[in-house]
Amino acid sequence: MKNYQDYKIEDFAKEIYENSLDNNDMLKRIGTNSYTTEQVEEIKKKIDYAIKRINQPLSLNEKIIFFLFPFGIRSMLTLNNNFIDIEKELEQGYFIRVNQYHKYSLLGVVFYVLLFVAFML
Repeated sequence: MKNYQDYKIEDFAKEIYENSLDNNDMLKRIGTNSYTTEQVEEIKKKIDYAIKRINQPLSLNEKIIFFLFPFGIRSMLTLNNNFIDIEKELEQGYFIRVNQYHKYSLLGVVFYVLLFVAFML
């Protein structure tokens, strides 16, 4: 049996994201009967924070920057990028942010290709 009390927020985020769980599903998986009330409250706080971290989107400013400067295309291929540390973001559980980063970078590339084609016509 896993000791969920020792889990970090990143561990909860990874398990919740990979298994498509919500608060109640994660609490059922843990089986809170074997923990004290204080331990259960601490675990619940970690789960809540992990879910917030998973669902945290990019800010509007970040979306605009990644659209205008599509560095995400390079990181989609290599996971290396000097602008944003993709591996660290994924380790910390910011899955939605990384997906949006790649999405807006791809849209930026499409925009520049269409802009180039429009000027060529």
